[in-house]
Amino acid sequence: STRAETEDLLAFDDPLGITVCHLCVIPTSVFCPDLRFLFTDPARGLKLVDDLMEFGRKAIVEQYWGDAAFRQKYWLGEEIPQTTEEMQELAVLGFNYPPSMFQLHLQFQHGPLFPFHEIQLLKGGTHYTHGRFFPLEYIRAALSRGDAVRMHITDNTRIEDVVAKVSELGIDYDRMHQRMLDKATGLSHRFPIWRKEDFEYTVTEGKVYSNATGEHLPDIDAGELQRKDNVAMKNYAKPKCSLYRYAKSPGEVRHFAEAA
Repeated sequence: STRAETEDLLAFDDPLGITVCHLCVIPTSVFCPDLRFLFTDPARGLKLVDDLMEFGRKAIVEQYWGDAAFRQKYWLGEEIPQTTEEMQELAVLGFNYPPSMFQLHLQFQHGPLFPFHEIQLLKGGTHYTHGRFFPLEYIRAALSRGDAVRMHITDNTRIEDVVAKVSELGIDYDRMHQRMLDKATGLSHRFPIWRKEDFEYTVTEGKVYSNATGEHLPDIDAGELQRKDNVAMKNYAKPKCSLYRYAKSPGEVRHFAEAA
């Protein structure tokens, strides 16, 4: 599931992918536990997140947009995005805090969402949780302030303290988070690709119905059906998993806060 790799960066399909094209992009030559530590050196932090964004963008353009059949099916044959700005309009980009792995990783979720996750987003409260998901736009705006947002960060630093520091400079997390949610919803309208005829079943209020007959099928578990759909649709482990070719010993990877 590796999409791109260098001695410093790695992009791979997210094992828990929720969109038709969902990558994680991580640094490999520096250890950065989570987004808080970017504020120990905002200039280097900004360069790092920009490097993650650009690395992921190139991988997606080459391997997903470059596949004519995939492009037609999922993105309705739209023109290939040529710039970072164009790509940002097509994807939900950001960082979770706390992260789900022991390394900073950019969530690069190119729309549209899988059907189940699209419904969860529209219901609200399940995806991109307020106070946990931090849009790339927000992180970039904050780090762009340079020394004005520099902080002494430890493992015990509260994320609320980071947000408060950034808010003092007029950067509004709530507004940017809502804009990101609106974009995610908009991508489902931009790419209305899911058709009933593509699926064998419909799930309504937790009940499974046959698309062929309309019959209620009580013996089929909706949760298990959704899990199988995710496995079938996501790109992780297809055709197979692979190992990172630039593996390093622990001593070769310095902590971000100490690596300047």
